[in-house]
Amino acid sequence: MDGPGKRKAPTATVRSEYEVESKLKPFYTGGRVSVCRSKKLAACACGEEVTILCLETGKVKQTIPGDSALVSSVCLSENGRDVFIASRSLQCSQWDLETQRCTRRFKGHKAPILHMCIDSQGLYLCTAGADNAVKVWDIQEGYLTHSFKGHQGVVLFSAFHPHPKRYHLYTCGDDTTVKVWDLKSKKCLATLKAHLSTVTSLSLSPCGEFLLSCGQDSMAHIWSVQSLKKVSSIPLNEVTNSAVFLASKDMVLHSRNSEESTAGTKPSCYFVTVGQSGKVRFWNPKKFLCEHEFGVDDTCEKEGGCLDFVVVDNSTILCTTLDCRILTYQLKDEIEAFSDSLDTRRPDAFWKGLITGSEQLVGNNEQITDLCFLGPKHLVIATNSQYIRVYDAETFACLSSCAGHTDIVLALQAFEISPERYLVASGGKDNTLLVWDSTLSVDALCCGKAEGHFSAIECLAFPAKVAGKTVDYVCSGDGDGFIKLWDMSWFSPSRKEKEAHSMTTLSTTAGHEKDVNTVAFSPDNKLICTGSQDKLAKLWSVPSLAPVRTFRGHSRGIWSVCFSPIDQIVCTASGDKTLRLWSIQDGTCLRSFQGHTSSVLKVCYISFGVQVISTGADGLVKVWNVSSAECVNTFDSHEDKIWALSVCDQGENFASGSGDGEVFVWKDHTDQKALEERRAEADLIKKKQKISDAVYRGSYTSAFRLALDLKYPGQLHRIITQAMKSEETEAAEAFWGEVVESLSDEDIKECFRYASDWNTNSKLYLCSQLLQHNIFSRVHPDRLSAISGLADVWNALTAYSQRHSKRIDTLRRSTYMLDYALK
Repeated sequence: MDGPGKRKAPTATVRSEYEVESKLKPFYTGGRVSVCRSKKLAACACGEEVTILCLETGKVKQTIPGDSALVSSVCLSENGRDVFIASRSLQCSQWDLETQRCTRRFKGHKAPILHMCIDSQGLYLCTAGADNAVKVWDIQEGYLTHSFKGHQGVVLFSAFHPHPKRYHLYTCGDDTTVKVWDLKSKKCLATLKAHLSTVTSLSLSPCGEFLLSCGQDSMAHIWSVQSLKKVSSIPLNEVTNSAVFLASKDMVLHSRNSEESTAGTKPSCYFVTVGQSGKVRFWNPKKFLCEHEFGVDDTCEKEGGCLDFVVVDNSTILCTTLDCRILTYQLKDEIEAFSDSLDTRRPDAFWKGLITGSEQLVGNNEQITDLCFLGPKHLVIATNSQYIRVYDAETFACLSSCAGHTDIVLALQAFEISPERYLVASGGKDNTLLVWDSTLSVDALCCGKAEGHFSAIECLAFPAKVAGKTVDYVCSGDGDGFIKLWDMSWFSPSRKEKEAHSMTTLSTTAGHEKDVNTVAFSPDNKLICTGSQDKLAKLWSVPSLAPVRTFRGHSRGIWSVCFSPIDQIVCTASGDKTLRLWSIQDGTCLRSFQGHTSSVLKVCYISFGVQVISTGADGLVKVWNVSSAECVNTFDSHEDKIWALSVCDQGENFASGSGDGEVFVWKDHTDQKALEERRAEADLIKKKQKISDAVYRGSYTSAFRLALDLKYPGQLHRIITQAMKSEETEAAEAFWGEVVESLSDEDIKECFRYASDWNTNSKLYLCSQLLQHNIFSRVHPDRLSAISGLADVWNALTAYSQRHSKRIDTLRRSTYMLDYALK
């Protein structure tokens, strides 16, 4: 650090107003995704709610509220107008997406509905339940048309025949059978037995003559729809969750309109399978072999594989994974041309050029453990998993995933090498520190690996950036209280090696008795400060890690520390709900910030050291002035503990991440708010002047309207009083007629509130009675009774009006004595 004198702070804007610019919120928590191909919409379950996604932009178009029970199945109509939702409460509801209203609710199963589908004409809805029953409903009229019972176990999947003249329904479940139901005769035509385990998926070929079934026995069977006999069997060599014939919408429509079938003895198009291996496989049903496969990524393979595969249009396909991601792939050629000839052997070059890279939507991050900015437009986020992901900070599109850890990542830190290149350090429960070289244009490369901790790495820190110098160290702290300083001198911006460098330690110390929660470098990189669950914050020299000073005073563990960029001061955030400023010179506590209602988890300096920003377990974000320890503003947008905080451009932007998987990116709007306030103040002055001008001209109606709009009851009372004094009877009647006619329902309620207040004062009650009289005499009682919340105001008006009436009656009777005396 510099000498004992304070450094002069740069000119800084005191920030007080922030607004959320973009959000990353959970929108998909698992289960099959229903797709509307015509409008490129997708409906997916998110806990108790259902979200509607626009597949072209990846944005959540709307959210449909639930009924306090988890969603078990979702089905979106082909026209994109309606969505059917089944929940664990056994209720099924139909929602109109245009009006966002529930149009129908019904309950037909004794156990949760696990799958729903709609026929090709959009007339019937099939529901398959865990009560072994299959039911068909008329969508237009809303009544039950068919109830099929015959499965001996849970029904997992259902599909209507695509041809409008074949009234067949196909279902499968964990009883290892596939059943074919005739909707005309309401009977089971056949029970197809070939699988040895649960049947998970069904698909009909574009021509409508073949049925594909796959299951957990790692087999796929193709059945003839006409003869209801097995045509062929193909070993898949993995537990398969979904199998789909690669048919476009045009191919399906052609098959529906065709009177005669031109199908051969085997399907003439590829089918695709996804399963536990995390690979998408293209199968040639004529050759009984997989012609091509590609892995989604390492993340999917380790998290249990892929769940479902959906064809959206001629060239777009969706793949959903068990770790709640939705991946979009593009086919280079249209599906018709792609499936044109199954007899031609496709070279590997064709397959590699056929499928372009995927875009992924991460539906649920579970818990945000840490995050940091990579420049102002990108965020790297660690969640409750062993993967870290890079997001666009504006759209929250997931740009890349980094797989290298074997357990949950707890800490992240970034160091800027150039405007387009960063080093990212990550550490977690696998006791390993990894250093990633990220250029933002390609996936990050793991360039360094440090092993030596014997417990989870809970905090990381790079040195502060100094002009003309590269990164020399990276510091880490673990759950055993150890602090390690790792050598980074091996790294060079021109480094091209692809293998991770094995990092060595420069120094190690057992700094604390409990977990080291946080670590930070001083602005000159000569000191390190650590905070621990042992309630202590300590200073250490670099690179020897020799102890310099200990800060004592917190009554709970310390979660975060940071150095002031302009003063010899350290700020600490603790579980005792306070922040404290400490003098580096003598270790005394200079100031304490109180305001959080729970543990303070993160703190950062902003505005060149003039302010600090803090987040806590109470879900609050607070901005403080350092000089006065005053809380400038509090933002309550998160609903869970805010574990992660990262600041960019001296607080121009900051990001916060919470335990419910939400990430908010905030932008400073202090200048805009100040400008808006000045404009509002100028407008207010102009309106006040207009009121005065209107009264001076005798235009009391305009003055009344302006005073009511500005919510000035005192000014309103003076206008009414002055108008009644200066106006004759006819003019007064005209005044009240114009005023009352211009009142909206909300204005009437506001007038009665003012009248209720005036009515409590014996000096003002006459104006109140006058206002009430003219409203009651000119507004129809039906309209008054329809205004919500007006009854409570009337009760208060009635009590005081009765009191005024009694006083006037007493005064009137007293005048009789005077008349008697004068006679």
